[in-house]
Amino acid sequence: MKIQTILISVMAMFASIALSQEVEFREYEHYREIPTRFETSDVNSDTVVVTEMFSYICVHCFTFERDLKDWLPKQDHTVKFVREHVIFSGSSLNLARAFYAAEELGITEKIHMPLFTAIHVNRLRMNQLDLLVRLFEGRGETSAADFQAAYNGFNVENRIRRSDALVRGWRIEGTPTMVVDGRYIVGGTHTRTNRQILAIVDFLVAKVLEDRRTQRNTDS
Repeated sequence: MKIQTILISVMAMFASIALSQEVEFREYEHYREIPTRFETSDVNSDTVVVTEMFSYICVHCFTFERDLKDWLPKQDHTVKFVREHVIFSGSSLNLARAFYAAEELGITEKIHMPLFTAIHVNRLRMNQLDLLVRLFEGRGETSAADFQAAYNGFNVENRIRRSDALVRGWRIEGTPTMVVDGRYIVGGTHTRTNRQILAIVDFLVAKVLEDRRTQRNTDS
């Protein structure tokens, strides 16, 4: 009898947790659906793209990195995490170019946090080209010639245009913003901690995967 009572209590507890999570994360309050969907994964895919829209000049993006660092290792093959650097002002254009140049050169992990730290801890004006060259030479172990070739290259220019298109298409108004499957934007009227933002992302990833499973069953 005791075992049965314990099992019932445990089941009730899990049901309560599931219900509280369902109630906690509501559309318009904690996230919104993008009216026009594009660049979503195939319904047969088991991978959901999670995009962080960020800017190096954004101090909130800098503090968000600590929680991202804890969150990312917990993700499996169902999540593909990517970053896009937004350009809300001319002062961030060179920083966006630097980010995409680092991606082009395959040294993002060497440059990403040092660039954030240089701006928000050391208070350096890292949108100046000479400082970016020094950073890429020192931390990125990349020659000035290779950096500038990537920085001014066609691929980086395309990434800049893509970022602008995503900002307009997704109606990004601030950073950091998390976009799940090109369908859902984490944001709303209530202030949230970084960890809650990531909890909402987890919730939406699960929702997208469940929607795909439902769609596959409907089509079969």
